[in-house]
Amino acid sequence: MKIENAVPYLGALVTDIDVKRMTDDEWKTLYQSWLDGHVLIVRGQDLSKADFLTCRRFGRLKPHLIKHARDPANPEITLMGVTSMAKDTKGEKLIRDRGQGWHTDSPWDTEICKGTQLYGIEIPSYGGDTLFASMHAAYDALPERLKKRIAPLKVEFRTRIPAGFEWTLPSLAAFVAHVLDKAGVDSAHIIGAKAGGGIAMQFAADCPARTRTLSVVHVPFVERDRNISTPSFAPQSARLGSSVSKEMVDYWASMFATAPEIPGKGLVTAVAKSDFMRDGVLQRIKAPTLLMTADRGQAQSVERARQYQTLIPNSRLVVVQSDGYHIAASNADDCVTNVLAFIKETRKRA
Repeated sequence: MKIENAVPYLGALVTDIDVKRMTDDEWKTLYQSWLDGHVLIVRGQDLSKADFLTCRRFGRLKPHLIKHARDPANPEITLMGVTSMAKDTKGEKLIRDRGQGWHTDSPWDTEICKGTQLYGIEIPSYGGDTLFASMHAAYDALPERLKKRIAPLKVEFRTRIPAGFEWTLPSLAAFVAHVLDKAGVDSAHIIGAKAGGGIAMQFAADCPARTRTLSVVHVPFVERDRNISTPSFAPQSARLGSSVSKEMVDYWASMFATAPEIPGKGLVTAVAKSDFMRDGVLQRIKAPTLLMTADRGQAQSVERARQYQTLIPNSRLVVVQSDGYHIAASNADDCVTNVLAFIKETRKRA
């Protein structure tokens, strides 16, 4: 058995071993490598479902809360596919689409599992990437003053919207302020894209002292004639524009299809009910502001974006080459470069 560090701070890559025939000493070494590196990559395995279930050696297995995705004969196994037509190892039954949207490791549960074991049967040619980060290394890199500030905090993962939540931009902006309060953060560089840009602008207007800079990646699109009783999203091909790949369009379409319905419709409703010019939101923004839009966007014109920009006292407008609306995805490099340069320039002037 050969064990190598996958990347600095995180992960172990294991080769030259058959996990079905491990000795006790090899198992102990493998387990300790997982504890040390947090992510264990064991290559070159050929496992049946029975073989896969030997992972009980890591600890008690807990069936996933999503019951319809459990394997009928082995409820401790969750079957995942990247499309609704994905098939299991024998091809006799369809596997539900559980691989395109959100995480499947149940961080919202009251009893958090210490690990998730994955076994790839058919690997997609595009997408499907899972990225890992070491929170230990991230914490160690924090300034001491920030470590002291967050020391008494506790984290609670919630997936349910509070009963009676008012889906308006002022309410959503107040929720952002609440998050900053919980984190002990007095002020921050506020960045939002599309509908999130609407929340960001509302926050900057309502909480000027807490907004260091404001960056809005594509001015929010407000359709005055939209029927907000049944809000919906435009096709992803229109949102992303003609320059992106079919795979990217399919990815975003699948993610939107599996996203929680209530928050999605609530956000669309909040933006549809708003009018930044009528409500005086733009005029109340005091922070240095960067607005970004597309030169050929069908959902929002450069002229409308410039109208917004002229009403914000300390602002500038950057126009990127795109016919899409979701330029944060389709023109990600341009957006990141402009936002970081804007923040850096503003900090120098301060």
